[in-house]
Amino acid sequence: MPSGVYKRIKPSHLKGKKLPKEWVEKLRLSHMGKIQSPETIRRKILATTGKKRSEEFKAKTRARLLGIKRPEISGSKNGNWKGGVTALNKNIRTRFEYVQWRSQIFIRDKYTCVLCPTTGATLHVDHYPKPFAQILREYNIKSISDAIGCVDLWDMNNGRTLCVPCHEKTETYKGKNINKKQYAKN
Repeated sequence: MPSGVYKRIKPSHLKGKKLPKEWVEKLRLSHMGKIQSPETIRRKILATTGKKRSEEFKAKTRARLLGIKRPEISGSKNGNWKGGVTALNKNIRTRFEYVQWRSQIFIRDKYTCVLCPTTGATLHVDHYPKPFAQILREYNIKSISDAIGCVDLWDMNNGRTLCVPCHEKTETYKGKNINKKQYAKN
C-alpha cells in the first residue's frame, strides 16, 4: 500500500465526541518521529495556495512573523496578564549590567569552574560568598533602580564561575536550602 494515499476517517460512532486521553496519547506516540512524504507536504501547500486572504488576516500574519506586538492583545488585554508583575529577579538578571558583571566573572576565572577544572561545559556565575537572595533581602531591593544602586550586587569579589554539576551541589542553587531567618540575621 502506498503511504499518504488513504485518508483517515473518524468512525461514525465517534463523530462529534472527544477521544479518550489514552487513545489520543496512543495516536500521538504512533505518529511521533514519522516524516511526511514530499507528496503530503505538496498537498498541504496546494490546499492553501490561491486562497483569498483578507487584508486584516495578512496584516496579522505579517506582524506575527515579524514579531511586532499587537496592541489589541498586548498587556492587560492578554488572557495571560498577571497585573504587570515580572519577577524582580528576572528583571535584574536580564539587565545589561548583570550580563556585563557575569562576563567579567567568566573572564576573570578564565571560563573554568573554580571547584573542578572543567572548561568548555555550560557555565554559571554564582553569587558567592553572599547569595543573590540574601543581597536582595539585606538591602531591601524592591526595584531595578535599587538593584543598580546596590554595590554588593555588582561586586566582582562576590561571584564565581561554576559548571552546572558543581552549581547544583551548592546550598543556594535555585533557592534550595535557603534558610531565610539565617540570612535575615546576618
